[in-house]
Amino acid sequence: MTPIPKGAQPVIDARKRGMKPDELILVSLIGPVAETNHTVFVNPNGAYDWRWVIDLQLCLMVNAQTRQAALDLLLAIGKDSPAQLHAWNVDQFKGARVVVLPNPADIEKPRASWRWAMEFEPWSDFDNENFAWSP
Repeated sequence: MTPIPKGAQPVIDARKRGMKPDELILVSLIGPVAETNHTVFVNPNGAYDWRWVIDLQLCLMVNAQTRQAALDLLLAIGKDSPAQLHAWNVDQFKGARVVVLPNPADIEKPRASWRWAMEFEPWSDFDNENFAWSP
């Protein structure tokens, strides 16, 4: 059984009761963050069960040390259909929307055999400057 990220259980429990967080959920690869948003914590080399993220808004917090591991993690999260997926680089103070889609040629195949692609849509300067994350 694949583990869930540390801190995800309260979200899962709420979803089982028919509730869904309205706020952006932070997924931290960098440890604790100074934000009031619900935060889950992951190990850069860990594998996790992301089925609980369906239709949620998520932002993966990364830094220079975790940036490469973040690519695999974003792909894994994106495959489970969050409403929105973003990445925020705490070193560069820049974010991007992340879109994960299957290859159109694979749609008629079983989902397990789909090939996936990931695209990044950089945030505007305004969005970067106003993102409410502080070190």
